[in-house]
Amino acid sequence: MEDSYHPVNNWRLKLGYWYVSHKLVLKKTLAGFLIVFSAVTFSYSIFYGILLLVVQGESSRQVTSGLTQDLINYEAVRQRNKPIELRVGNVQVLGGERGRYDLVAEVTNLNEQWAARKVTYQYMSGEQILSEANTVIYPRGTQILTSFGVATSAAGQVSLEIKSIEWQRILDFDEFSQGRTDINITDLEHTNSRQAVVKGKIPNSKVTFTVNNDGPYSFWQAGFNVVLLRGNQIVGANYIMLEQLETGEARSAEVNWFEALPSITDVQIIPEIDIFDQENYLDLELREEG
Repeated sequence: MEDSYHPVNNWRLKLGYWYVSHKLVLKKTLAGFLIVFSAVTFSYSIFYGILLLVVQGESSRQVTSGLTQDLINYEAVRQRNKPIELRVGNVQVLGGERGRYDLVAEVTNLNEQWAARKVTYQYMSGEQILSEANTVIYPRGTQILTSFGVATSAAGQVSLEIKSIEWQRILDFDEFSQGRTDINITDLEHTNSRQAVVKGKIPNSKVTFTVNNDGPYSFWQAGFNVVLLRGNQIVGANYIMLEQLETGEARSAEVNWFEALPSITDVQIIPEIDIFDQENYLDLELREEG
């Protein structure tokens, strides 16, 4: 049997001898390094923790508190979506026979998706309330706010105040109003005071017309403002209320002015029908019974 012999390099012997002779020192050195490393990292952790709490604590709290806050400014959204106020025109004081006047003002609803369902308005003379009434103004619509035969000694100081408005959101008024606003005026005729004089020679101007309800809905009440124009200026106004206006009905109407009026160039008939109030629609069964 042959002996196996492997010669050992001289540098390996020297390395082994050095390790054996310095083994204890190496252990102490490694232990010391680990202790120092642990102390440094622990100190850094404490320092960084204090830095977060003291120096960056406020900004961190702001960031974390912001996470629980609403990112949407709901007040700004409400302000953008709320209806635009009605545009109120100048008050016109008409007549003056025996100290009584007709008060007229145009009011426009500029909103496309908001109906001024119930507008309560007052004509005032200083602090005195001369009259109060209600009206309805459709989206993108204009209505005439009137008060007739008002007695006042300060006609030049009359003002109009909108006391309250009940707004109703209508996303698509064109669709909603289909069939509900199919009220057409025909046979419109104006007779001035020079052409019509009643017995006793009292001046009398009148407007006659026919109201055609061409829609499928019937209404308990359908009001109409009648406005006389001379150019662009309102020189006369009147109002008529038709009760139980049936679908398909053509009803004659007449309004009168028992006073002298200037020459008239145009006549406007403006419907005032609350199509938003379900109580204003005639029930089909009630119509058939009537």
